[in-house]
Amino acid sequence: MVDYNIKIKEGAQKTYYSDIVFTSGDVRAYRFIFEFVDIDTTDCSLGVKAKRADGTVVIAKSGDCKTFVLPGNMYAVSGEVLFEIAVYDAIGGCITTKVVAATVRKGFGEEGLSADDRYPALTTMINEVTALKVSVTEAVSELGEISAALDEIIAMQNSLIGGETV
Repeated sequence: MVDYNIKIKEGAQKTYYSDIVFTSGDVRAYRFIFEFVDIDTTDCSLGVKAKRADGTVVIAKSGDCKTFVLPGNMYAVSGEVLFEIAVYDAIGGCITTKVVAATVRKGFGEEGLSADDRYPALTTMINEVTALKVSVTEAVSELGEISAALDEIIAMQNSLIGGETV
């Protein structure tokens, strides 16, 4: 795992242009290690938003204010990525934020959705929804057959009540 040290100081410049470089396609390969200056991080949590080069914003939270392992979908697209790092107090109030600019270089593997570490789960969900769609289609077909049979029974009942034979 590659560690990147980031210093966050109260009242300092909000945007930091770094020499941090990620590689798309890597999964859980990078970690931010934070050093806070003049900020009490007792009982704090961390929120990290990543705005990728394609405009997608990925949001993650952590109860640990000292380190943050970046999910692969935060750096799945090559180009500039902006990280907004927010520190929250125990009741959810924002103490401070910092924006860190980094670069994602295109890896030799997949990029985009298939490089996303959630891709296997998404594939599974798509397969499950497809199976449910087939089940619903079959159920609707069965209901149509049942409805037709009920129509025949009602017609027979009506003709018996009216004294007619079928």
